[in-house]
Amino acid sequence: MQYQKLKIPKRFTNINYETDVPVHIKEKAEKVMISRNGLYIYGRSGIGKTHILFAIAKMFEEKKYRVIFLNTSVFLKELRDEIGKNNTYTSSLCDYLINFNG
Repeated sequence: MQYQKLKIPKRFTNINYETDVPVHIKEKAEKVMISRNGLYIYGRSGIGKTHILFAIAKMFEEKKYRVIFLNTSVFLKELRDEIGKNNTYTSSLCDYLINFNG
């Protein structure tokens, strides 16, 4: 799988970090910017996780950070499908994520 520049879907083009992201999540996102660790948001369907993550991702990109937005279930399926195969895909993918320097 090739990872490309973040493409924000049209339904999220008007998102705004300042108004759309709750304060407690902003605090965590800003810590991520300093620590360069990842951010994981979870919860039930329909509560706005994707909306919040795209707002954060857009803010990061505006500050010239590189952003990877992975759908966890798709990523895990691809990783699972590759584990055990006699190639370097899994190793390369894991190395890329481990060494990602946004």
